[in-house]
Amino acid sequence: MTEAYFKRIREFKLNTALMILYILSMGPTHGYELLRRIREEFFLPKSPGVLYPMLRRLIQLGYIEEAGSISRGRRIAKVYKISDEGLRFLRDNRARIDMLKNFAVGVKIFEDIGGAELREAIFNTIAVLPKADSHELEVLRSAIRNLLSILNSVRERIQSRSGQP
Repeated sequence: MTEAYFKRIREFKLNTALMILYILSMGPTHGYELLRRIREEFFLPKSPGVLYPMLRRLIQLGYIEEAGSISRGRRIAKVYKISDEGLRFLRDNRARIDMLKNFAVGVKIFEDIGGAELREAIFNTIAVLPKADSHELEVLRSAIRNLLSILNSVRERIQSRSGQP
């Protein structure tokens, strides 16, 4: 495993923690609602297998607290709230939250202009690649290079116009 891999894991966990704290800064809520609001606010699906271990870790760190429970049908759901320490941590990482929110808006725009269809086409193509011959792979390689060139050109044009690095 490379250092870059572990850096991505740490960033994933930090981003997940910050998304949870951001949502809880708006008021106490339970896990299922956190999952829904993270998906709604950040356009990133989080699974219960990611959420609940992070909630336990945030409790250990003193960033959140259990604030009671509510009945959800036949189940009881724990309600969580952010602590003062969690609010400080969130405030100290405001730039990262802003970056995540900006990225989420970009994901939403990308999806709205055809990104969902592009993603589906990529996955469908990947599924049949084991049956591709060398000519088909070369055609695909060329198409990917062309698409990358176009995407980089658009990104550079937007960055130069908006003054972004």
